[in-house]
Amino acid sequence: MNYALVTGTNKGMGRSISEQLMRSGYFVFLLDIEFNEIKNDSKFLTKDNHQFIKVDLSSYDCIEVVEKEVKSRTNKIDLIIFNAGFTDRSPFPEINPENWVKIQNIFLNIPVFILQKLNPIISSGGNIIFMGSSLGIHPHSLSLSYGVAKSAVHALVKNLVKFFAIKKVRINAIAPGFIDTQWQLEKPDHIRNRISEKIALKHFGSPTNVTNLIMHVIDNTYINGSIISIDGGYNFE
Repeated sequence: MNYALVTGTNKGMGRSISEQLMRSGYFVFLLDIEFNEIKNDSKFLTKDNHQFIKVDLSSYDCIEVVEKEVKSRTNKIDLIIFNAGFTDRSPFPEINPENWVKIQNIFLNIPVFILQKLNPIISSGGNIIFMGSSLGIHPHSLSLSYGVAKSAVHALVKNLVKFFAIKKVRINAIAPGFIDTQWQLEKPDHIRNRISEKIALKHFGSPTNVTNLIMHVIDNTYINGSIISIDGGYNFE
């Protein structure tokens, strides 16, 4: 059996990704701070193909918990997807240190040290996928801490390629644009319409679009060290 670890799985893209991995035969370690949205879903009622690990992915305390839970069940991990997210749309003069650090921890710092702990059991030929963002490519003044953290994620992927190549492990990042997760669906229609007009395809993407791309990256053994955009042609006229 192949084993996968996915962070940020309670809803949105993380949930979609986890469901597809389970359908594809993976045992999935589902990491999040809460599971109130998925625990009653019929796809998650059995414990045969997944395990919930409740942790605060902004806290360094979670690193040892994750290591202990994973290693108590398996001596190998084939796929790691860092998807957990948090955002702060405060303008630069109003950003507070707590939220700045929380975002950097969730996107960058905690994943680095989870990788460090799990590296000895990552399978040869395995995969590591980070969820980047189009905001890590195209700066946005109202998402400064988010955009900086995602830019750092893209740089981290590039800098880790040669390290993981030693054991034939591939590492990539997916950089979505505007995807219809719960946060985007809650935006007022006039804002969504304004965003859609900036997308060449004139509509938001779906979590399934992102999940399909992730499955392609897993299957395509020559994709490595890439930051792959999936944004419908955002800002292309």
